[in-house]
Amino acid sequence: MINNSEKTLVSTFKGIATEENNINFFNDNKNKASKKSKTIFLSSCLTLLLLAGFLTFARFYEIPLPFDSYRMSVELMPCTVVINENGKVSWKNLESAKSKGIVPDDYENVINVLHRNYQGINGISESSTGRTINRNGEDVRLVYYCYSKTLWNSLFKDPDLEEYSESGRSTGTDMYGDNYESLNYEPQMTEVYYLPLRDLYKINALSDTEYDSLRADSELIWRGTI
Repeated sequence: MINNSEKTLVSTFKGIATEENNINFFNDNKNKASKKSKTIFLSSCLTLLLLAGFLTFARFYEIPLPFDSYRMSVELMPCTVVINENGKVSWKNLESAKSKGIVPDDYENVINVLHRNYQGINGISESSTGRTINRNGEDVRLVYYCYSKTLWNSLFKDPDLEEYSESGRSTGTDMYGDNYESLNYEPQMTEVYYLPLRDLYKINALSDTEYDSLRADSELIWRGTI
């Protein structure tokens, strides 16, 4: 028979065991909650990191645009050679030069300067490169160019389906080489191609033969003597 002292001792042990069970249960729940919080925190950090990485990538990654004959073209613009008071030579739009009194209305020494044009394309960048190569014994100025958009503009800020508003034109040493804005300008055979290629500048490292072979993957936009 268990006496009162033994009963008290058993009750005490049971109380201690119950208390330890409660403490263990509390600690287990606390550990589970802590692990869950850490998991949520790490998942949130990873999500934010991936989002930041994607947004950074979207801001800078450029996608070449396919050629669009409606929005992309070239034109010959009548220009005149102007020498300013500092002796700097430039080619100015003839109509603009006449309106500003830079040249008289009957001015006849006109250079038709080739410009690349675009219209109705918003938020783009242009890359272009050119070199003079010898093909079958003839010097040819071979020009490649491309319009690109960042992934960001294409996905989030692309108003191209709206009313056309943005347009522009360009020309320069890529089109004319050392002839550009020169008093010693001499016309030469020129070919202008549209080549939808990222990092277009990298083709400058190619040999003349390799450079010339890219015509097969390009759209011929203009060919003539300028």
